[in-house]
Amino acid sequence: MLVILSSAKTQAVSAVPGAPCYQPPLLEQAELLVQRCQQLSWTEIAEIMKISEKLARAAYARFQQFRAPHAPGVAGAAIATFKGEVFAQLETAAYELGDYTFAHKSLCILSGLYGILRPLDLMQPYRLEMGYKIDTSRGTTLYEFWDGRITGFLNEAIQGHAEQTIVNCASLEYSRSVLKSRLAARMLTMTFRQYRDGALKTIAIHAKRARGTFADWYVRNRISTSADLAAFDRGGYRFLPKQSSAS
Repeated sequence: MLVILSSAKTQAVSAVPGAPCYQPPLLEQAELLVQRCQQLSWTEIAEIMKISEKLARAAYARFQQFRAPHAPGVAGAAIATFKGEVFAQLETAAYELGDYTFAHKSLCILSGLYGILRPLDLMQPYRLEMGYKIDTSRGTTLYEFWDGRITGFLNEAIQGHAEQTIVNCASLEYSRSVLKSRLAARMLTMTFRQYRDGALKTIAIHAKRARGTFADWYVRNRISTSADLAAFDRGGYRFLPKQSSAS
């Protein structure tokens, strides 16, 4: 079983002491995308990403500084380098090597630049969300650029697991990059809702935190079968069968 998460915009190079590091599995494809992005001026980046001059200049500099293969120090482990609401809930300060090993095998992070990252894959900070529209030789969007490559990796990765299930904890923007029609596994989508004013509602900030809390619970408890997912109970959450479907 594999859990997929969305990447985060907030990043800072961080290492995982004592754990091995790896190159991203789709790094060659990422290099092609970077080469295209290196052709963009900071003003074009600002227009495409709808960001300020300061952020656009920073994104431009990161594309220009991109080097592969990645080296520790310049690049950090994905699970530690991504910050933000989801990753802040991963209590990695308490992780042992076994936790990182399980996470690397069982968690995948969807990325606009890298396609997919495993927790111990090295990454350089970047800004490139999956929903951006950038002309490449493959089309006008990042979905077209990645096409079935992300799905292909997931199909290969799931083969090493006893249960052929992808647990989707990614946002819609990122989960769209996984082509369900080509997926050699079933996909279960987790939806985290909160009771507000007598009704169940999806509140973005709480849902993000819940995804991270769930991923941490999944790693720390070495969850390997979908039958165990209903036991998730951190933060006051509980499984509601009547609100759920088979997927």
